[in-house]
Amino acid sequence: MTRRSNIATGVLAATAAIASSEGLSAILNLRESPVLAVGQTVIKLTPGPIAEKIISVVQHADKPLAVTSVVIAILLLGGLIGAWWQNRRVLAILGIAALVGLASAAVLSRPHGSGKGVLICLIAGAVVAGVLELLQRERPDLEPGMARRTFAAMRWSAASIPRNVVGRSSSGR
Repeated sequence: MTRRSNIATGVLAATAAIASSEGLSAILNLRESPVLAVGQTVIKLTPGPIAEKIISVVQHADKPLAVTSVVIAILLLGGLIGAWWQNRRVLAILGIAALVGLASAAVLSRPHGSGKGVLICLIAGAVVAGVLELLQRERPDLEPGMARRTFAAMRWSAASIPRNVVGRSSSGR
């Protein structure tokens, strides 16, 4: 696989992790998904003058902006982890562990944080590793065109996930 393909599979793995964490949060009826908890924590930790300046610009869209920023950061870090997966596996796994740890800390810092939220963070980390392993594994049984079509189909189906997460966060859930 090319470096660009590895990065793309990392973004797909991160998208799958976001989708699984959002889905599990809904199934388990959590008040805040891990993505939303991280977004809320970012808002809480932003220094006052900076937060006031941002709010004066975006008005009441501060929560969707924070969640969108978190989703973009997760996708970018997923790309980095995907780039490391083949040749720097230890760094990739440490990156996943760091993201799981930070998300778990954000979940537990929220008023309604619970062990269920931490479990969802752990599952999301496992999803990233599993998807990367599946997508970056050498598959001599697939013809090159088939692998490309499968990858394109996964990319197309995953494209709507970030939009749905932002829509859910702005709906007041």
